[in-house]
Amino acid sequence: PLKMPTSYRGAGKLTNSRGECGRSPYTASISLKGIQRNVRRSRNSIKIVFNSCFILVGILLLSRTWSMSSIEDSGVRSLDGGMSPNSTNGDVYYENYSDDGYTPTCQLLPEEEGPLPVVLMALGRSGSSITWGTVARMTGYPNIAYEVTGQTQNKTIAFFDSIDPTVGSHWASERVCEIQHRAVGKVEKGNGIVGFQWKPFLESLNHKFGDGAFREIASRSHPSIKVIYLTRNPLDRLLSNRKHDGHKHSKKLPLPAHCAVGDSDCIKQHHSAIVLPTGSELLKSLKRGSALDKLVSDKLANYGVKHVHVSYDNLYNSKNAEEWSRIFRFLQRGPQGPLTVENVTANFDLAPTSSSSSHKDIIANFDEVWETLNGTQFEHLVH
Repeated sequence: PLKMPTSYRGAGKLTNSRGECGRSPYTASISLKGIQRNVRRSRNSIKIVFNSCFILVGILLLSRTWSMSSIEDSGVRSLDGGMSPNSTNGDVYYENYSDDGYTPTCQLLPEEEGPLPVVLMALGRSGSSITWGTVARMTGYPNIAYEVTGQTQNKTIAFFDSIDPTVGSHWASERVCEIQHRAVGKVEKGNGIVGFQWKPFLESLNHKFGDGAFREIASRSHPSIKVIYLTRNPLDRLLSNRKHDGHKHSKKLPLPAHCAVGDSDCIKQHHSAIVLPTGSELLKSLKRGSALDKLVSDKLANYGVKHVHVSYDNLYNSKNAEEWSRIFRFLQRGPQGPLTVENVTANFDLAPTSSSSSHKDIIANFDEVWETLNGTQFEHLVH
């Protein structure tokens, strides 16, 4: 039954089932029509208000989209003063924006304005410290590249798990940018390199922010972020690691990770013979090391990262400096003409600790090792 609202109290009353009189049905009918008419008017008013709000929201969204498109098209993030946040003394520098819409908090300086941003990728015991120090010195700005992603696998896992999700795959660009800006004023414009070391443990390559960093680095231009990928014979790397691990668990004094130039006693310790595992354990270790080297190489190539792949043997056990020249040509900094080994070694701040001697002299159980590797895919690693 229709319950009449109090605002319509004066409307006609209907006769009930017992014939009790009220106002005529005609009067009640008129009152009902009035109610329905007012309800329709109210509904129409609500529709008008709703449509107006919808149109207003649409206009605001279109305006925001147009505004963001204008910013992205220009490639410049504007501030209140109309200046890019990476400007210096009124000079505006342009920064590429990634497809995911991330806005960098730090703006890399162009190649002609600051030191070149570089990432050195190398596993431990591959000569990364001496290589970086030499290249940095010969490009005009001596500095150290720290292992920001962690020196061990556990530290690497902790590093990548601690990355702010809002930064995500942009962590490498942000970090190298911060390092670059700290060097401003310490190096002549257009000279030098700055950056950090990334030990490419499998845990970092499989992490979404590690894998994503390859793509993000590849997207950079003016300046590009360049990668030097340094590898070493997996057998020699194993030898060096075993040598250091052995000293850690012995009563002997710890073996220094590096030796100063001219420190013959330190260098002699590094040249001492070491016992290696044999059989399946040795094969498994070399397979793992070789597979990891290939994985990094493939990622760099597949993502289109601007990089140069150099080897420890060619840098430190060669009679010419061609491998060093490859680095300088790639960077387009440092000596671009003929280069001799003497030119390079004069800039060493650390001494190479490897030995170019035969493995017979530095592997205590060489015969057993050779028996394991002879006829396998790793036979060529023995020298």
